[in-house]
Amino acid sequence: MTIKAPFNFVPLNKKVVYPYWADSVSHDVPFSDGQSGCLELEIEAISPIFVRNGQKQGSAKQESQPQPSAADAKTQTGASAQQDFSNDQDKYFLPGTSIKGAVRSVLEIMSFSKLADKVNDHQYSFRDLRDDKDYLPSFKPEKVMGGWLKYDEEKEEYHITSAGRPGRIKHEEIDRMFGQFISNEFTIQNISSSQKTAKYKYDQILSGNTRYEVAVKKTISAHGLDYYEFSEEPNITGYLIFTGQPGPSGIFKKGGKRSEFIFFKGEENTTSLPVSPLVIRNFKFAYFDHDRNKTSVDWEFWRKKLYNGEEIPVFFSKQDGKVVHMGLSYLYKLPFNNSVRASIYKHQKPDIQKLDLSQVIFGHVTPQKLPLKGRVSFGHAYAEQVELLEVRTEVLGSPKASYYPIYIWQPNKGQYNTFMHEEAEISGWKRYPVRKGNNTTNNPPPTINGKTNLNVATRFKPVKEGAVFRCRVQYHNLRMIELGALLSALTFHGTPDTFHSIGMAKPLGLGKVKIRVNGIETSLKQACLGAYECYMENELRNNGGWLRSEQLAQLLAMSIEQENDEMLAYMALKDHASVKTKDHTKQSLPRYTKIGNRRTAQITSFLNHTFYTDQLLQQEKERFATVKPSAGELFKQINDAEEIRFQAELKYYIEQLMSTVKEAEVQLLTTREQLDELKQKSINKQNRELESIKAKQNGPEWKELTKGSKSFENLSKDADTFIRTYHQRKTPDAQPQFPIEFSDQLVKKITEVFISLNKREKNKWVEKNSAQFKKFEQWLGKEKATEIIESLKRSLDGKE
Repeated sequence: MTIKAPFNFVPLNKKVVYPYWADSVSHDVPFSDGQSGCLELEIEAISPIFVRNGQKQGSAKQESQPQPSAADAKTQTGASAQQDFSNDQDKYFLPGTSIKGAVRSVLEIMSFSKLADKVNDHQYSFRDLRDDKDYLPSFKPEKVMGGWLKYDEEKEEYHITSAGRPGRIKHEEIDRMFGQFISNEFTIQNISSSQKTAKYKYDQILSGNTRYEVAVKKTISAHGLDYYEFSEEPNITGYLIFTGQPGPSGIFKKGGKRSEFIFFKGEENTTSLPVSPLVIRNFKFAYFDHDRNKTSVDWEFWRKKLYNGEEIPVFFSKQDGKVVHMGLSYLYKLPFNNSVRASIYKHQKPDIQKLDLSQVIFGHVTPQKLPLKGRVSFGHAYAEQVELLEVRTEVLGSPKASYYPIYIWQPNKGQYNTFMHEEAEISGWKRYPVRKGNNTTNNPPPTINGKTNLNVATRFKPVKEGAVFRCRVQYHNLRMIELGALLSALTFHGTPDTFHSIGMAKPLGLGKVKIRVNGIETSLKQACLGAYECYMENELRNNGGWLRSEQLAQLLAMSIEQENDEMLAYMALKDHASVKTKDHTKQSLPRYTKIGNRRTAQITSFLNHTFYTDQLLQQEKERFATVKPSAGELFKQINDAEEIRFQAELKYYIEQLMSTVKEAEVQLLTTREQLDELKQKSINKQNRELESIKAKQNGPEWKELTKGSKSFENLSKDADTFIRTYHQRKTPDAQPQFPIEFSDQLVKKITEVFISLNKREKNKWVEKNSAQFKKFEQWLGKEKATEIIESLKRSLDGKE
């Protein structure tokens, strides 16, 4: 069986090239050979192309929406919503970020850049029951423990309460105890995907109870495993633990997994073990906690309980009293010994304190260095006219990086190298070879039992080949070597008939584009390409040179048209497992030039078009070594004062500078406070005006009438508030009075309050110069106040 894939790899460069002028890069101080200008790119789609519309379907928007649970995802019907091509009011374009990403990826390879800081540092896990060397030895009965995982939200820590070695209990015994028939239900012939989960068993057998206590007694021991049955004598107690059911597989006998587990109680099983963040990270990554669309039903089930403060059952192994790995089943996914980044470091030993050429040109944000803004900017590439094709529904997934026959370089026959092995080397920089002409292929969603699984597919409408997009690339203060590197990446160092790949569905042949560079004189272009070539040859003179390097040979071979496009197809899912069995000779993905009758590209040398020489480069290195560091690097050195020779003097200048800055900050703060105060005053004034308008339109708002002495107090508050609002006053005063157009409402309200009072309170109101009279006088004047009091007196005497 031959391994094939729609992608291949440029070998990992063991040597990393670091530009000797990196610490002198500046946006303000020009290099002596610094170049600034604008390139004009013409990007022609040779095959159909699709770039997702990030404006409408951006990741930020998607992340803000609640993710469906795994159970929900499995019950959805139909593919996800159709994705649109990137456009702005029906003007179709390639985003500058997409173009920059395609060009930068080529430049990183051609300039022998670092790879480790450009990959996700995942530590993958694997489950391979055929592997009796790396996997099965970790799951000997004496090594696997059971326990209860709990999350301490306040401390943000995890710990496991050990339950010791778990016991086993057969399905037939569970049938006898609970009157179920799971011993027949969980057979290879009848098992369904919904029945494979632990959640299904808890729901069906224990009505969802995940802490079901049982009494058991030991029956037999076989192959180091202890089996138990239910007992009426509670000499041994524990909890019944269910795990998922494996799918149909020839490695399982008599219908697959035929037993469940017991986690025992007892004082000897109460040891609390802390779980390190690394172990938790690997555990959650193995269960796709980072991708809720792939999260299993069981992890979704246990995850909710864990973060709701409950303990959940796990299986784990420990070493020197520390948890080293764990999972939700007895034979859980075992983390590889090495992460992706660790495997790179063993073969490409980068200096994290130095910048590679791609970081120097495009900028970077790394913890070890001060951030650097890029000196190249890609604009959007708009097309004048495009033709949209029909909607395509394709599966765009690919094997995970843990699939070692492809992602780990296998130079020798024999046992596979994996991330478990110290000598394992990743295959390199991943690339999608271009196909011949405008050829594309399909990868339709699978059909199982007559039903197409559209949940794993992506629906999109690509642009037809022939569309031409145009954009501008601004560059600022690039050295000739750097501009040469940019031009080399855009043109594959002037190699004819080469193509870039942009956008989605590259594994299917979409996104093949031809980039033509305009806006630069031929003489300058050739000089810059020559300067870059001279620099790279000089840096790699002890490593076989640059133009003839294996990295360039593989990159260019994947960038030109080749025959035998059928070798770029996806393997069937079943073939991924079968190629690793002992019944086959070890198979791996060969270098691209070794597949079929691949041809190599003829790269052009530009050394005749440059004034650079090895001697000049050496002189430049010595000169840059004596140049004062850039302002950013100087500031870094000041903060790291113990490394500065003239520490005291530098500190003095910094203190002076900071003193000036603090004074400016105080002045700025004062100005801001004044502005904020003025702004607030303006807002308050506007609010008062709006409230006044509302009051003049609607009149006073009276609270619900309350009985007793407080009724008048509430009335006074309502009336005073209305006066302030109506006249836009902050505080009540003698003037202005209650608005005359609403005085009848006030008199009516006064009467209502008076009627609600008892006789003693009423008599107080009508006394000469009572508090009520003074308030009426303030609101409506003395004449109107007297009239109100007289009216209230008459009503009190029964004359009204």
